[in-house]
Amino acid sequence: MKKLRFGAALLVCAIMLTALASCGKPYNYDLSEYITLANYKGVEIAAAEIDSQVQSQLDSLLEQKATTEDITDRPAALGDIVNIDYSGTVDSVAFEGGTAAGQDVTLGAGGYIDGFEDGIVGMMIGEEKKVPCAFPEDYHNTELAGKVAEFTITLNSIKYKNLPELNDAFIVSLENGYDTLDSYKTYLRKAIKENNVWTKIVSETAVIKYPEKEVKASYNQMVTYYKSLAAQYNATLDEYIMNYQGSDTNTFLSYVTSYAKEAVKSEMCLNAIARAENITVSDSDYQTKGAELAKQNGMEDLKAYEKSMGRENIENSILNILVREWCAAQAVETAAEG
Repeated sequence: MKKLRFGAALLVCAIMLTALASCGKPYNYDLSEYITLANYKGVEIAAAEIDSQVQSQLDSLLEQKATTEDITDRPAALGDIVNIDYSGTVDSVAFEGGTAAGQDVTLGAGGYIDGFEDGIVGMMIGEEKKVPCAFPEDYHNTELAGKVAEFTITLNSIKYKNLPELNDAFIVSLENGYDTLDSYKTYLRKAIKENNVWTKIVSETAVIKYPEKEVKASYNQMVTYYKSLAAQYNATLDEYIMNYQGSDTNTFLSYVTSYAKEAVKSEMCLNAIARAENITVSDSDYQTKGAELAKQNGMEDLKAYEKSMGRENIENSILNILVREWCAAQAVETAAEG
């Protein structure tokens, strides 16, 4: 019934693992046999896109800190958080996953199939309504893909979301080390620019072949990560994939394989650029950026972080940072045409 979102979760996992910068795998062989590296000097990126992503990040923070108030004197509107009961049928027959009670839905968030949330807009508390919706052709449940369903929806309550004001005081309240809105925007813009430049370099790099050893190691890391998530829910990996990712194990693991390859591709790009530009981790880099990484990971100091992660892994993580910063510094921000 809900849209699948595990692709994004897997991508986050892949990025997280890549950020460990090979986790001790040196890629100490000729990478030109494996990739044709894209242009990485003077990469062009749209300034407006960066600014848009900065605003999206800020909007997301405001959403996280929003408060709600009960609404009783008007119909449901886009942006409201509504509580509903619903039951769905296809050709007058109920289907698995098509019925729920006491479900909170943010109208306009796009968490449900097209037409479902729009059908709730305008309803009053206590009202029951039949809403037709079409499952997308590529819906994960092939038995429902492309079919038209009818949902009987009862609106139980409406809440309105109040967003805090975006200002210096709000940034201070986040306790993230920044005390002004401008300084936090500067940090966000730098991080987003680096990510956009790196994403473009990796996407435009052609893979000749993948190193099997590294792909297998990356795949195993991701599987281990999801097994640990499953354990938090007292579930097996199969149960976690079915109940929390809305997929079957084979399909999910095929995505893991794809993202493992993407992580390895990124690692190969990183190592190839570091060699070509003689980017290395100096002792000063290690002390400064290592301390920053230790703080970000909740460690008392670099020494404690080193004991947990090992010096080689920390150096690899710092190399990852240095290469991305170097590429972003060479990038050219372009303005929109016209």
